Amino acid sequence: MKNAVAPQTTETKFATKHFRVGLITSLDGSAGEKLVLQAFEAMCELGFVVSVLALGSEEIQKKCMTLSEKYVGQFEILESTPQNKKKITSQSDVVLFLNTPEKAELEAVMKKGIVPITPHCQWLENFDAQAEKGNGFCFSS
Repeated sequence: MKNAVAPQTTETKFATKHFRVGLITSLDGSAGEKLVLQAFEAMCELGFVVSVLALGSEEIQKKCMTLSEKYVGQFEILESTPQNKKKITSQSDVVLFLNTPEKAELEAVMKKGIVPITPHCQWLENFDAQAEKGNGFCFSS
């Protein structure tokens, strides 16, 4: 009797979809915005993709450049143009607004199925997991 040979296993490779975070507002270097950059770095460490428009102070832009060099393909800085803003809002899973957005801008993002994260505003109901209601995530600024 011949020795049975175990079948070779083949690994199935699945396309990986990275969670995408977009920022389409200016970073001016305030303490809260420096914290946002630290959070973005942590998100990149977790495998998220972060896209930001090149808006803000020189100091913040330098920090963004450092992140883009450290996290190639995960942290991208795009020139602040209407086309790139549209790109970010069409490819992101969530969009972070550091300041209260205009109602039309918020509605445009939500129509694309993107979850907004914004300071408390009258146009957005903070998501409540227990009640399973709300249309975004709000924070105190």
